[in-house]
Amino acid sequence: MNKLRKLGYVANMDELFPTSYSTAVYLKSIEFDGKVFVVGSSGISKELAKVGIESIGVGEDLTPSHWNPGMADFDLDPKVRAVVVGFDNQFSFPKLAKACSYVKSEDCLFIASNLDETYPSPRPGIIVPGPGAYVSAIEAVTGKEAIALGKPGKFFFDCIRHIHPDIDPKRTVMIGDRLTTDMVFGRNNGLKTLHVQSGLCTFEDMVNFVNSDKPEHHLCVPDYYATSLAQFSHFI
Repeated sequence: MNKLRKLGYVANMDELFPTSYSTAVYLKSIEFDGKVFVVGSSGISKELAKVGIESIGVGEDLTPSHWNPGMADFDLDPKVRAVVVGFDNQFSFPKLAKACSYVKSEDCLFIASNLDETYPSPRPGIIVPGPGAYVSAIEAVTGKEAIALGKPGKFFFDCIRHIHPDIDPKRTVMIGDRLTTDMVFGRNNGLKTLHVQSGLCTFEDMVNFVNSDKPEHHLCVPDYYATSLAQFSHFI
């Protein structure tokens, strides 16, 4: 909220929908009973706490410099019934091992609050892995596919409509800089889509999706595009 205010935007808390919120809503809706192991930030654990769900895992879990696979001896909490993965700037091998160990259990839910593969980097040539990288690693090890609760799924939009039931998809535009999540989210939920090319995806990326022979790539093609949101603002 403070960041939005510094940028000159006026917003209320009920207009902000982090994926941590949709995760908490989902678990509450299925009457989840158990603990959650979180690969992510305190934002996820705080949203879970609001709906009465206990969580563990947030914070440092460092890999010792002398560590080797034979030292992977840790205790698992028998009350953990779900693993939730979001962005974690303290991601580590111990966290990965624990997450995989929990997820491998048949009665453990595997939830991805965010599937972004990368985040914007401070300069060209630097790759900043996102939660999608952690999710893919866990999927590869366990053979279990994550339940995606953020974009581009439909549940995330259902959460928004739960708070704002008067939203009309036909009169709503999804604005985003990522073709594979933001634009697909709009398509999946019957929204118009506007791609702003000031972020991760470029005009060339958009053209490649337009010319692709794969039907799923056509979901990534926006209805409109602009070099930046500032350019679009002139038409409002």
